[in-house]
Amino acid sequence: PRWINIDGKTMDITVKGLAHPHRYVLDAAQTHIYMLMKKDSYGRYLKSPVFKETQKKAIAPEPHRFSDAQLEQNAKRRRPSLSPIILRQQEEEQKAKLAASGPVDITQ
Repeated sequence: PRWINIDGKTMDITVKGLAHPHRYVLDAAQTHIYMLMKKDSYGRYLKSPVFKETQKKAIAPEPHRFSDAQLEQNAKRRRPSLSPIILRQQEEEQKAKLAASGPVDITQ
């Protein structure tokens, strides 16, 4: 288990609740952590240079610096690929077709 920094009252409520766990045993701790984040961490993050730089790039992204020849070469190399889900579905369909096309033993 990992400990988190919550006040003593909330810690007591949570620890007592863990003795006989129920659905709402962690609600007090969750609310306390949410309020800490709302008042402190999230506000600091919004003021941080990391967030401001990311926001600036999202609003006005830098244009790409690829030449037309590079873009054309990249397009030629690209091959369409199917997702694993579609491949699996195609395999299942093929198995079903094979099973349906084969002889059926009705004596069993």
